Amino acid sequence: MFLVARQQIHDPFFEHSVVMMLPTKNSPLIVGLIINKPTRVTLGKLFPESPAFQNRTEPAYFGGPVDVRVPSVVFRSPTVPKEALQLYGNVYLTFDSDLIDTLFQNAQPASIPHLFLGRAQWAPAQLENEVQRGSWYRVRAEGDLIFSSNPQGLWRTLHDRAVLDGNDISNALPDNDLAGQIERVRITRLPQGGE
Repeated sequence: MFLVARQQIHDPFFEHSVVMMLPTKNSPLIVGLIINKPTRVTLGKLFPESPAFQNRTEPAYFGGPVDVRVPSVVFRSPTVPKEALQLYGNVYLTFDSDLIDTLFQNAQPASIPHLFLGRAQWAPAQLENEVQRGSWYRVRAEGDLIFSSNPQGLWRTLHDRAVLDGNDISNALPDNDLAGQIERVRITRLPQGGE
């Protein structure tokens, strides 16, 4: 599921944001990644010493204000990779630095992974309060959207779709089960050269 910020959100992190909600289990937190905010920093400049990122011109994405030094990667795979969490369909998330290096060393032009720095997270009551204030729309997550070639235009596209569809998230918060699944995924350091 994507949370799409409504017009009235003026928080500098979440204004015009599209947040991909992550599957959760037994966690006191609700977690997501802002998917439509590429930074001005290329992966090659972010990790200049890492062979996996040399000459990479794709931008790093701002995933949210929590743990901005912890990278995560969203990618497609026809098989279930070890050290990754399935988001939906053939779209996966990993925090594993070895898998991140491998993904970028073997990346094909048609399916470049997206690297995110940080994440968004809420206590359930905090998100419920934002929902009651009418801050978010809910839109079904689709793989092609997260890998959009025009991430800056994604908010407008999904916002307009939500308005036309009359989406209301007030009774549809995501399942709160991230911790159990993330425990299987090693959360590690930045790849070499990123510190």
